[in-house]
Amino acid sequence: MAALKAALLSGLLSLALGCSSVNDKIEAALADGDHDLAVQLLWSAAVDSQCPQRGRFLLHRAEVQQLVARDVEAMHSIEKAVSACPELLEAFWARAQQHASAGNRQEAIADAKTAAPLIVEAAELQRRLEIELEQEATVRRNAQRLVESLREVLDPKAGEVPLADRSPALLARQVPLPIRLKYEVVQDVSSPLSFRMGWVESLSYRGDATASSYTLVRALELPPLDRSLPLYYRLLMSNQRLPMRFRVSSHGEVLSAEWHRDGPNRGMRPEMLRPEIEGMLKRRRLFDPGNGGARSPGESWNGEDVRIVDGKPVAVRYSSTAAGWVAFHGVRTLHIKSRLNGEGYTGTEETWVHPGTSVVVQWLRRVAYEVTSDKAIEPWEEETVGTLVSIHGPH
Repeated sequence: MAALKAALLSGLLSLALGCSSVNDKIEAALADGDHDLAVQLLWSAAVDSQCPQRGRFLLHRAEVQQLVARDVEAMHSIEKAVSACPELLEAFWARAQQHASAGNRQEAIADAKTAAPLIVEAAELQRRLEIELEQEATVRRNAQRLVESLREVLDPKAGEVPLADRSPALLARQVPLPIRLKYEVVQDVSSPLSFRMGWVESLSYRGDATASSYTLVRALELPPLDRSLPLYYRLLMSNQRLPMRFRVSSHGEVLSAEWHRDGPNRGMRPEMLRPEIEGMLKRRRLFDPGNGGARSPGESWNGEDVRIVDGKPVAVRYSSTAAGWVAFHGVRTLHIKSRLNGEGYTGTEETWVHPGTSVVVQWLRRVAYEVTSDKAIEPWEEETVGTLVSIHGPH
């Protein structure tokens, strides 16, 4: 702060000699810490001056306003300098820096380009921001190409064909953004009652492929729930037809869990499902791809997941093996088999994963767990199959 004030005072004293009395007053105000007075004096000096001196007074006024964190007012002073003295390139350079700090890179590039013939730093800023934008555009194009390539080959009518390929796969850390995946899910429950339920599950990954976080919106298209179904199951499924929104960090941590639109404060709610969603995303992000992101057929690994049982999170350990490459529904996938073990929770899981996008083309899960009711502890056994049937990108 002291160095900035010294630089500001030096700049003020370098103004025209005809303004020495004004400079003395401004210097005194700054020395006393009276920034409001300094701002007023600089405005009066600007009004009484001609360009380019007027613009310089306004730029110094912006610097004083920035000293006391009045950034909006500082930008207004800079805008005044640009409009009052359009030939003062320093004003465009000051505005370019403000735009760059605010993340307005296109505007910053335009102003830096104007100031570049006089100010070397402006040309450097212009080049840096142009490179950033081009790199981000490349990331977005690549993500979109991945979505389109997967959509083109997906054929839900195609069967399962084992492949002889034993090469390693570099699995993506997360699905490309933005993308919407739709799965047809069938669940067969064999205990405590025998019944079948089918639904459509939508997973919409929203955000910018270059951003450090994104949003996952999840919803189920459920048929009417028969009153003869167990109460636990009806409570578990009842609210999941409503869209739930999860804000996710780049490491798979769920930052917030809420209804996408208004939802009830009873039954299954986004906050209750949050641990399971986070477990799924972190497993994809950290465990399945490995430290280097590569998996080979025959390779095994272990990790942790979370499942929701009776409205509560249950920690689950898993042991996975890459069984081999399979052409599944027209997509080249890595077939992964897992064993699941937690307190009162056991089972197996198979997934067929497209490595380039980390999209699961199908999963098959057979699990057994216990649900405590008022009368007894019920053993639940179920098999769930989810199959990817459609992919939608941003276009």
